Amino acid sequence: MKKLILSALACIAIVISSCNQNSPAPAPATPAPAPTPTTTATSSMTATETLLVGDWIFDKTENYNSGNLLTTITTSNSISANGTVATYTFFAGAHMVLKSTIYNATVSTPQLYNVDSYSQTSASGLWRVTPSGSGDKLFLGFTSTPCVANDAYIITLNATTLIYQVWIPGQIANGNKVYFHK
Repeated sequence: MKKLILSALACIAIVISSCNQNSPAPAPATPAPAPTPTTTATSSMTATETLLVGDWIFDKTENYNSGNLLTTITTSNSISANGTVATYTFFAGAHMVLKSTIYNATVSTPQLYNVDSYSQTSASGLWRVTPSGSGDKLFLGFTSTPCVANDAYIITLNATTLIYQVWIPGQIANGNKVYFHK
């Protein structure tokens, strides 16, 4: 019996000595931050909108009048219809970043998305795609050249190339045709 009592006392002593009286009390759990409201469109992006999302780097713009090419402006020069080349670096480094985030957190039809444009001046604004009988039209709502498009017709769009023009496809060229790459 004596052995049993000594064994019990030894077990109690071991349990008491294993508790560290100097250890700090556990910290209360930090509450999780409140969820940030997210803005999502009521419908997913169209295939055209999805292809447009990304950083589009300006290559050149062609200016037409009544079907005649007047000038071609690149990131380094301007070439006139008669072949005269002049140094023109105003558009050097120009690009636009079309985003999938909703403009002003407002769901609309057609859906408006955020865009940032960079050249000699930078601007932020909105973009949208509007289907038409003559093809999808791109609208860029900011004032940073050369990336301006006011309901321009998308002529070529794939993973690496974007070309849009201001006149109806198949009509006489009159206005700007703008080229970009990713």
